[in-house]
Amino acid sequence: MHSSAALQLVNSSPDRDLAAAEIAATTFLRALGISLDSEGLRGTPGRMARGYAELFTARTFDLTTFPNEEGYDELVISCNLPIRSVCEHLVRAGQLLGWGVPATGVLVETLLDRGADGDVAEAEAAITRLAEAPADEDLVIREIWLLRLRALLAGAHGDHVAYAHFRDRYRDMATTLGFEGHIAWAEAMP
Repeated sequence: MHSSAALQLVNSSPDRDLAAAEIAATTFLRALGISLDSEGLRGTPGRMARGYAELFTARTFDLTTFPNEEGYDELVISCNLPIRSVCEHLVRAGQLLGWGVPATGVLVETLLDRGADGDVAEAEAAITRLAEAPADEDLVIREIWLLRLRALLAGAHGDHVAYAHFRDRYRDMATTLGFEGHIAWAEAMP
């Protein structure tokens, strides 16, 4: 018999020592040869500690059940979810650090590559949504993606000056942070 009551799973919040995590992040970054002396990088260990604490904290969610008169015993998987829906859900759910940033990047690049009617406007709206989503100040991963996406958007608009401006800032940030994937992407941008 089907019950309309949903089972709610709540992840208990473990005791966290963010101060110890920040010290560990500092040690980790220094071991990689990253200097934390510059103004922009001083707060990075704290942001890393808070970010990983958020990333590893499961959100409360409701399990729902459905009538199963046919007696199915296999998992139902939803396929072909529109990526724009996934991105909107991730941003609304506050999962920016985990998956919302790169998912929005995939959406924007896909829209700009396709170039159908309305795609540029939709890409611009996705970039704005990402930029305005609540997050810790100076969320570096969001900022580097925004620079890349804004450069690509400027290119799609044919604005060569804005494209060069965002591309150069993107290259500088990728190099400063030592993000090898972003460095390679930035170098591939004409």
